[in-house]
Amino acid sequence: MQRQELHSHQMEKKAYFANTYNNNIPVIDTAKNKSTATVPIDYPKGIAVNPAGTKVYVMNEQNVSVINTTTNTMIGTVPIGHTLSDFAITPDETKVYVVDHDADSVFVIDTATNNVTEIPVGE
Repeated sequence: MQRQELHSHQMEKKAYFANTYNNNIPVIDTAKNKSTATVPIDYPKGIAVNPAGTKVYVMNEQNVSVINTTTNTMIGTVPIGHTLSDFAITPDETKVYVVDHDADSVFVIDTATNNVTEIPVGE
């Protein structure tokens, strides 16, 4: 069974849904309960909205894509190259930590540059 996620940001009054079946991210206006945009992204598995509500990070099998919440467009894709299982944004929005259970590593994305650093955590 594929995991699907829904995340929202209260200040932005938007919700974002990882629609793995249709390979996209619908953007929902929570005040009107209406879909206002759809961002195409292959096989989205997880979503995280940054604390400021300006970016949505979308994890798929091997990449993390970045959506601008003002324009509802993808503004970048960060290749990790492994099977990704979970991720989180730091409260100061400077890093995204991505878990790869197959590589026994955590990958750290610098949100200013999209540079990736690998931290081995297993054998």
